[in-house]
Amino acid sequence: ESNETNEQSLQREFLEETKIKVKVLKPYYHFRYKHGHELSEETDFIVKANKFEAKINTKEHTEFEWISKSDLKSIEMSSNMRKSIEIAFKMGR
Repeated sequence: ESNETNEQSLQREFLEETKIKVKVLKPYYHFRYKHGHELSEETDFIVKANKFEAKINTKEHTEFEWISKSDLKSIEMSSNMRKSIEIAFKMGR
């Protein structure tokens, strides 16, 4: 929504898409990428969840999975997303 901060938007989206309430702790990674013909930006945040059982909104997503660091190698994703997740795992030590 246009009147929300990035943090408020993230909390709302988490709740709408997974039914998980999160507390936004801090941003940790930012990158730009091309999506089709448009240039997009992404800022990734460290959040604290109130639970880990997600109920995904099937209008938005087809699947959901919590992953471990060892799972990361076998999942297809962009290099920027992989780098972001690797940084997050290192921060969680």
